Order: sequence, then C-alpha cells, then structure tokens
Amino acid sequence: MMFVVSLPLCAETFVAAERIDQSGSMLANALHGEGWVEVQFMVDADGKPFAPSVVASFGDPSYRAAALRAVRDWRYQPATIDGEARESAVRGKVTFRAPGVDTGASRRSVKTFGRFVRAVEQGQREKAQRDATALVSKADNLYEGALANMAKSLFEGEWGTERAQLAHLTAAVAYETGAIYLPDALFRRALRNKFSLEVRLMRFGEAVQTFEVLAALEDDVRPSILETRTRLDELADEDREFQVAAHLDSDSNSWNIALFKDEFAVVDLDGEVTDVVLRCERKFLKLAVVADQVYQIPKAYGRCRAEFVGAAGATFTLVQT
Repeated sequence: MMFVVSLPLCAETFVAAERIDQSGSMLANALHGEGWVEVQFMVDADGKPFAPSVVASFGDPSYRAAALRAVRDWRYQPATIDGEARESAVRGKVTFRAPGVDTGASRRSVKTFGRFVRAVEQGQREKAQRDATALVSKADNLYEGALANMAKSLFEGEWGTERAQLAHLTAAVAYETGAIYLPDALFRRALRNKFSLEVRLMRFGEAVQTFEVLAALEDDVRPSILETRTRLDELADEDREFQVAAHLDSDSNSWNIALFKDEFAVVDLDGEVTDVVLRCERKFLKLAVVADQVYQIPKAYGRCRAEFVGAAGATFTLVQT
C-alpha cells in the first residue's frame, strides 16, 4: 500500500542566485590529463554553497573530490523569495585544464573519427570498435575527449544499449550550452540524439533542459522535435504515471534525475537506498526513502533534482505521477 507525504508550501516570487566570482577552471594534473566535473549544490541565504554532489564527470577520478572542494569556495548573490534571501539550487562546472595543451582535436583524432563513422555506416563492428578504442586511448585534451565520447555513443547506438549511448552523449556535450569541444554541426547532432534518448528512457526532466539548449542554438528546430516537446507539456499535465529504472553507481553510491512530475515513489527496491536529497530551485530537503511511499512536491519549489543515496548496485523503479 502506498501512503503520501506532503511537503509544506512556500512563497512564489523568486529571483535565482547569481554567481559573483566567475572562475570555474582549475589546473589539471599533468599526469592525469584534462577533465571536467558537473556539480549540483545549494546556495544559502548568505551566498555560500552547501550540500554539493557530483552529477557527472570526465577525466581522472580524483577530479571529483577536487571539484567538490572548489565549489565550497564559490560565492553567490543569493536567491530571493519575496525580496528575502533564501536558499536555492544551483549547478556549476569545474574544468581541469592542462597548461600548454593545444585547443581543438588533432588531425590524427579527426581522421580516426571519420574512419570510425564510415565503419559504423558500413556495419563493420570490429573496425569501428578499434577506432573508438584508439580515440579514447589517444585523447589528450577535452576536445579529443568529446570526440571519443561521441564515437562511443554512436557505437552504443548500433551495437550497445540506449543507457550507455546516453551516458556517452552526455559526456560528449559536456554540459555546455554551445559548441565548445565539438564542431557546431556535430554538437547539435549530439543534442538532438540526446533529446530523443532522454524521451525514450523517460528522463523527461532532462529532455526539457536539452531542448532548451537546442532551441537557443537553432532558429528552425526540427518539426519532430517540436512535436515531441509539445507532447511533453501535455504529459506534464496529464494524470498518468511513468516509470524509470534506477541503478546506484559505484562512483558516488547515488543516482540522479531531474524530476518531471510533482509526485514520485520508489518501488521494486532491491538493495539499500537510504535517502533522497531534493535540490529544488527554491528549497532543499533530505528525506528518508521508504519503499512505496508517495512524495508530493509543491509546484512553488520550482524544478527539482532528486539524488537517491545508498549502497552501490542498488536498483529500484522510480514512479512519477
């Protein structure tokens, strides 16, 4: 039997937090290469970050902890609700750059990527896998890393899983809102593919965010994408549920998702999931996870990301209604 926990309401007039110090780069360890870490956190009423957590990363695993330490030193003009400073959710990216490393992908990597694409188009799996592996092993900077992840996403699209394909696409896009590491046409292709996968995997909250990035770059968004985006608006208002399979990874013992509905529940729990951390535009909450319990989030909290924390390998189904 499901039972409901309702969360208290809050005021609605909201101004988002704004970063004061703008530096988001750190010096990369020459032995570890370049990388980046996307971090989610809250900013308190004094403009100080708290409760940081890694959303995704690329590069040496040590960069994850370094990014979490760096974020705590950032400062913000805090968000306000009805003119009063309040806590709010923020996302940020820490980039690890190596001095003296060229910008852009090398001619070698571009040539290998072209060869890889031809192998995929011709259905030559072993050849495509060799080229993808070569791109990964020889990636010397963020540009080549993005190209390698794009190749891996295309490989997974032909011979792997949609979940792995989406993970590599996300790394290729690298949480950028413009074509920084990939050529413009390839970056837009990655966004379109990412949007389609997020819809198919029912990660509708992320799909909306991806669409917003794509729409800002293209004057004429493809009709099929516009139609799907309209359908998402309709789905948000419909009284129906949808399910997303969740798996806590070993890097952080957690699983993240941008919530799309105002109600959610954890069902079919296998393993230990102890807490759900809600980082909303206007509210921070940490709640104990109880299987089959329905949580209701007031719309006044704004967009929310949910981080489920527990033991690595735990699985469950997230039901949003």
